[in-house]
Amino acid sequence: MVRPIVALIVRNMETGEFEKIYAILDTAADRDYISRKLASRLGIQTEDTWMTLVEAANVTEGFRQTGRIMMESLDGNYKADISDAMIETFPQGSRDLPPSKQDWSRYPHFSGLEFIDLEAEVEMI
Repeated sequence: MVRPIVALIVRNMETGEFEKIYAILDTAADRDYISRKLASRLGIQTEDTWMTLVEAANVTEGFRQTGRIMMESLDGNYKADISDAMIETFPQGSRDLPPSKQDWSRYPHFSGLEFIDLEAEVEMI
């Protein structure tokens, strides 16, 4: 299974600090999620927010850390202010590799495609 993973910029709205990272596009999610490591590197101010978290077969309620970020396309044409991104230990799977780091040799129709290659990890959903 190939998951949709894109390169983008995450910015601390208060300081302007930013990083280029990879993010998984999850069309079923109703909340944005960044790794604790990324939030720490960018100095994101956090607050505890009460929420109900619904996962595949599990529902939990409680306080979760959230923070304000800006998500931007690499070309700067798209920007989204996210006031309450959830900040947690990131559950990246071993198959959640950016397209530039995957072996596409089994897919001849991908031959010649160039993918954005960052020195970064998947740190956002």
